[in-house]
Amino acid sequence: MLFDVMMPRVTFIYAGILGIIYFLLSANVIKYRRSLKIGIGHDSDPSNPLFRAIRIHSNFGEYVPYIILLMMMDEMTGRSAEFVHVFGSVLVLSRIMHCFALTESHKGGNLRVIGMASTFMVLLFLSFLLIIKGIQ
Repeated sequence: MLFDVMMPRVTFIYAGILGIIYFLLSANVIKYRRSLKIGIGHDSDPSNPLFRAIRIHSNFGEYVPYIILLMMMDEMTGRSAEFVHVFGSVLVLSRIMHCFALTESHKGGNLRVIGMASTFMVLLFLSFLLIIKGIQ
């Protein structure tokens, strides 16, 4: 079945917001590197703030670009703006929760679990929607 491709304007907004967050996470890693005078690498202690900053930054970079791609493809199929805003909002909030949880402690606690579970839900839901759209 053919469909008209829509401009993914809502996804553009969330890609921009998440890009700014990624920049801030990058700046945070640089701040710790400069203050600790560590140009590359880190020690393997998860309670070390540099270690946590690197993992927060890396985890964000591991999930967000792929989910943004899924959001964009889903929106381009003609999904309603309100529907895409739900995905984008949940993704932004889940990544912020994850960042704050790991900034406070290397264990993260419930906020980390909620942040990751929400990220996974957006990832899986968009994936299934695109599979269904692809086989229609």
